[in-house]
Amino acid sequence: MQGNHSPAGGFTVKMRAPDFQRLQTACNAVLTANPGALQDYAAGRFPRADKVRDLQRRFAFDVFAAACRVDSELSGTLYEYCTDDNINTALQRIVPTIPSPTYLEAM
Repeated sequence: MQGNHSPAGGFTVKMRAPDFQRLQTACNAVLTANPGALQDYAAGRFPRADKVRDLQRRFAFDVFAAACRVDSELSGTLYEYCTDDNINTALQRIVPTIPSPTYLEAM
């Protein structure tokens, strides 16, 4: 399993290109269906926001969890040969960056 570069370049993704495309398609479907998600996460409007240490990773894996409901075989396929870190690297290429979290300023 050799790493692939995502079309945008940058991080080496240790994920097969067809699986990266499936992940990207499913994540994009989730993000399109939830256009306010970025702002909600930046404002801390999600379950257990006060317990989060890495907001970007939490957002990315929440999108991934929803994407696995869009493509029910995606998780099983990826976890056959990927670790959470491999999936996180791919998600960094797909999921938009959370704006500066405003809810953390109040803590």
